[in-house]
Amino acid sequence: MLPEQTPARLLSGETGLGPPADLMLDRATFADYTCTSISLFYKSHFNKEPIPDMNKTTAHDDLAVVDRILHAADRTLHLPPLILVTWGLCAAIINGVHQGREMGFAVPPDASFHVALMMLAIGVTVWASDRHGAERETQVDSQVGITFGVALGVALLLNVTAQGTVIPARAMSLFWTGSCSIALLVVGIQASRPLMLGGVALLAASVIAGFVPLWFSGTLALGWLAGLVVPGVVLWSRRADV
Repeated sequence: MLPEQTPARLLSGETGLGPPADLMLDRATFADYTCTSISLFYKSHFNKEPIPDMNKTTAHDDLAVVDRILHAADRTLHLPPLILVTWGLCAAIINGVHQGREMGFAVPPDASFHVALMMLAIGVTVWASDRHGAERETQVDSQVGITFGVALGVALLLNVTAQGTVIPARAMSLFWTGSCSIALLVVGIQASRPLMLGGVALLAASVIAGFVPLWFSGTLALGWLAGLVVPGVVLWSRRADV
């Protein structure tokens, strides 16, 4: 038989069902304890239902289930596909123009569109990130931001400070594709098969470009389309189907 449990004893913690008397509770916690105590008091006195007793094995199994759910949730990727498509198109346009120049076509100088495309890509990235800011940020999302931020930041810094003086233009193109392919592979292996395959495609284009000098920039342009644009479209279509 359970000892007589009055609401005062339940809420004061004397029965072991309520919170300890010396515990400082906020309103939400106090409300939870109050509802639980009243429910147990009602069941034990009126419904004559025994108070459930959770053993260690049951508790361990329940915690394991919760851990698996949280682990799966933390591996969910919320990268906006528009960011991938924008950066892929901008990079493909830049390399496509370079290829056209090498083939003798009249194309605008790099300074007339490089900065504009770069600012466009950065602006779209900021806008798309703010638009999706309401979603729960997972551990993978944090790693994506850090990985791509470091990879593109290093490539941009070298592009501004070393291209034309220490690093030739073609080598700089390989710095960009190499940095981005590493980021795609790191993120893709953890959370997204399309991004992993995109990283493989971009890395393959970087390797192949060295063996076809006449189509160096064109090969890299195709690599940007296959590495960023195609995975972005795939992820976009998956979101549309949800």
